[in-house]
Amino acid sequence: RKGKGYWLVNNAYQARQGAVNNLLLTLKKLAIKAPVAKSMEENVLKDLAGPLQKKVEVYASGKKIKTIYVGGETMDKQGTFMLLEHSSVPFEIHIPGHRGFLQTRFITDERIWRDQTIFAAEKSEIREIQVKYLQNPANSFTISIPDGGSPQLAGPAGIERADTLLLNQYIAQYRRFGFEYVITDETFPASRKDSILNSEPFIEIRLK
Repeated sequence: RKGKGYWLVNNAYQARQGAVNNLLLTLKKLAIKAPVAKSMEENVLKDLAGPLQKKVEVYASGKKIKTIYVGGETMDKQGTFMLLEHSSVPFEIHIPGHRGFLQTRFITDERIWRDQTIFAAEKSEIREIQVKYLQNPANSFTISIPDGGSPQLAGPAGIERADTLLLNQYIAQYRRFGFEYVITDETFPASRKDSILNSEPFIEIRLK
């Protein structure tokens, strides 16, 4: 946590606040559904020590206050096996009123945690949007927004006057303009990723 509503992933990227809120709410509402049956304890503990479990450490004021091992779902898929550090007794954990298991809420993939915002600006902050279609320059345009005034459109070729309502609707999209997914060698072959990075851009967007 770096501030109210501002968290970093691995001290590198801003985190999606919705995912953070979901995790915090999950930690707050976790409750014991039932103790694990004695006949199942050995297998559950083995799974909790295996490669598929997740270790969750919770810190407050710089000190670790709790460590939870999160395992797989229960047979009825309405609970999740969990174990507190220094305990030898696992439990079936759930959120009262919630149907389903919980391990998917404990995300370990940095790419999924990352905030996907490219542009994020209130309309009152924006002074200019420049959009260049590099392969078709005639369709390029610039929207200028004077302080306290109405937006003005320059281009594309042949457009003499623009609809102010449509301009305002377009500008409003820059309140949150994001990407879909991070491309990695695991999701795209290296050759394809290199091809994308070396290709000529289709469009260039600048925001002031």
